[in-house]
Amino acid sequence: MKIHQIKTFVQLAESGSIRAAARDMHISQSALTRNVKELEEEVGAELVNRSYRGIEFTPSGLAMLSRARNILANIDRAKDEIQQIQGGAGAKVTVGLTPVLTSSLLAPVYASFSHALPKAQLTFNEGLLTEIVPKLIEGSLDFGVAIAAASDLPTELTFEPLCQVKIMPAMRLEHPAAGLTDWESLLKQDWILNQSLGSSSNVFLQWLEEVGLPAPRRIIQCTSPFLMLEMIRRTDLIGLGPARLFADPMTGIGIENVSPDRSLPKATLGIIRVRGLALTPAADRLEAMIKKAITTGDGEELETGMPCLPKSKGVNRA
Repeated sequence: MKIHQIKTFVQLAESGSIRAAARDMHISQSALTRNVKELEEEVGAELVNRSYRGIEFTPSGLAMLSRARNILANIDRAKDEIQQIQGGAGAKVTVGLTPVLTSSLLAPVYASFSHALPKAQLTFNEGLLTEIVPKLIEGSLDFGVAIAAASDLPTELTFEPLCQVKIMPAMRLEHPAAGLTDWESLLKQDWILNQSLGSSSNVFLQWLEEVGLPAPRRIIQCTSPFLMLEMIRRTDLIGLGPARLFADPMTGIGIENVSPDRSLPKATLGIIRVRGLALTPAADRLEAMIKKAITTGDGEELETGMPCLPKSKGVNRA
């Protein structure tokens, strides 16, 4: 299996057709077709169906595509790491982050990282688990920080728990149900939840079943934290998520946490990585900064759901 075969195969997926892929790679269509055919012979399976309607990846082809992207990403990561070891510029870090970190540690961590590595190219991706998992497997993320459980993840990934996160319902200020604390009444309202893999909403629905409570009478499915916040803020929908996010003075404008008569189980925030894959020096530096921030103060904010008061720097009594 040769690198040019893998590059051709991935480019075919990116471009969408043999003609477009050949044009983008500046090679002939016959050369591109030959590269794909050689790769199919190498793996012993048909990867692409070709017809007058175009190309379509077989199940084997889709599996190969995910691994091929990972291979190319690891090659780029290796080049990046060698440049960093040799003192050259060009460090690149791409990380998936849960939105709750924007209300706590992300800004100071970004400032520290930028001061330490001012020339590093840093990319943040929204870190819902459904986004982090496939991007880690295909190699487009260095690591992720998200609410998850090891049981939610495929065997290729590892999960290192860092802290507990308080989960609470939230509604807009002056909501018709404001002041209600019993679950029976709250569950008669309309809710907006993210029911994707590993979400706190799924844990919530499972908890309701375990304690003998019904699911909300109506659930609007929403996978975007931004859309969810806006719908909670502007409608009578009740949402669910990290209490710290809703309590933030900027993110949580117009929203208040709801304290029901029975508390929900806390979720776990941690680092998600590809098993057995070492981070580049720059990615390792960022991961260490995030871990330190969570374990030395920000974890308390996430667990209690409230911003911590600034630490006293002492009083000059002279």
